[in-house]
Amino acid sequence: MFVWPTREQRWKYLSTAKLKAAPGSQAAYSNLAFDLLADALANASGKPYTQLFEEQITRPLGMKDTTYTPSPDQCRRLMVAERGASPCNNTLAAIGSGGVYSTPGDMMRWMQQYLSSDFYQRSNQADRMQTLIYPRAQFTKVIGMDVPGKADALGLGWVYMAPKEGRPGIIQKTGGGGGFITYMAMIPQKNIGAFVVVTRSPLTRFKNMSDGINDLVTELSGNKPLVIPAS
Repeated sequence: MFVWPTREQRWKYLSTAKLKAAPGSQAAYSNLAFDLLADALANASGKPYTQLFEEQITRPLGMKDTTYTPSPDQCRRLMVAERGASPCNNTLAAIGSGGVYSTPGDMMRWMQQYLSSDFYQRSNQADRMQTLIYPRAQFTKVIGMDVPGKADALGLGWVYMAPKEGRPGIIQKTGGGGGFITYMAMIPQKNIGAFVVVTRSPLTRFKNMSDGINDLVTELSGNKPLVIPAS
């Protein structure tokens, strides 16, 4: 079973932790860093992070099935992991790094802010939210960011893979915990995005999943609009 470190545990760790590299010189995948950021946001706003999450994300986007504290009805609808499953209870310990319960419909609503369609408009904040801040060349070392493909630049949680061998540039994010692994990949300029979540098993390999999604969004990026002539 996956156990989320608590707020007390992470702050106790931080009180004695030592820097392993100069700030800005290396990049590493870190759930702990996201959790500490959530703590900082809550402190700066004077509001619990769960309240910020609802006010800024789930309520404006209509994500009614997305929560850290699932109801009995939501627990009954939860996918069952084959290996490493955690009980269906609150995941408040991992408030900033993950642990969010959601549905495909709600994830579509969240992704839609970065994409335009006949029914939705891309958010006017999307470019800012997906700004690429750190080119890989800036770092002496990159740790844990290259599983779906080489990370060529990093943004606010986002990882960018530059065009390569016929594949367009992809903005992506990996995730996992509690018996599941997830992957999201987008080509915003083509209004294309895909999200997948799978349960872990002894044969689960993250790269097999991410390679398939990268191939899918690449294939979709070549689609052209169907023009129906007026009758």
